[in-house]
Amino acid sequence: MHTKRSFRIVAVAALLMTIMASVATFAAEATAYTYNRQATVNYALQWWDKANPAYRNFGSNDCTNFVSQCLFAGGWSMKGWNKWSLSHWFYYSTIYYSNTWTVADDFSKFLTVYSGRGQARSLTYKPLNQHFNIGDIVQIDYDGDGKWDHTMIITKVTASEIYVTYHWAPSSFVPLTSLKDKYPTARFMGYQLYG
Repeated sequence: MHTKRSFRIVAVAALLMTIMASVATFAAEATAYTYNRQATVNYALQWWDKANPAYRNFGSNDCTNFVSQCLFAGGWSMKGWNKWSLSHWFYYSTIYYSNTWTVADDFSKFLTVYSGRGQARSLTYKPLNQHFNIGDIVQIDYDGDGKWDHTMIITKVTASEIYVTYHWAPSSFVPLTSLKDKYPTARFMGYQLYG
């Protein structure tokens, strides 16, 4: 009887050690980059109205791909190799990239749950710019179905306004308040990035 109990205790201890080692590795990966917000914005302003030929162009669905390129230009390191995993974020070629690199809702999950690189922040308070800086992210859920549809990068912040730049209908320095007025039933979420 003691042998079975001892075995269980050893097994649980081994499992806990494995989990702790995984958490430590994940934390190290999450902070193993330096985020240069100005480089992110510079990239956005260089490519907002055209596609960078080094990357696949997804046409009217290019918004998250564009924002991922901006973040990579700003120092975010790629992570993983499994294109379907929400904990991986990468672009290795025009045919091999993660869904988190290109799909708005998957990108949101990578950012807030798996990457340790940022946190969601409400955009319902005033002033809008209270927690945001250039290089942070804004997403829109147009139809209120709980899935994020569009991803944008913040390229300017003033005392009274946040301005975003994006692909889809390529635009730069769009006032966030004008988008909120244009889509009054849509849900908006900001993401404050670390670094």
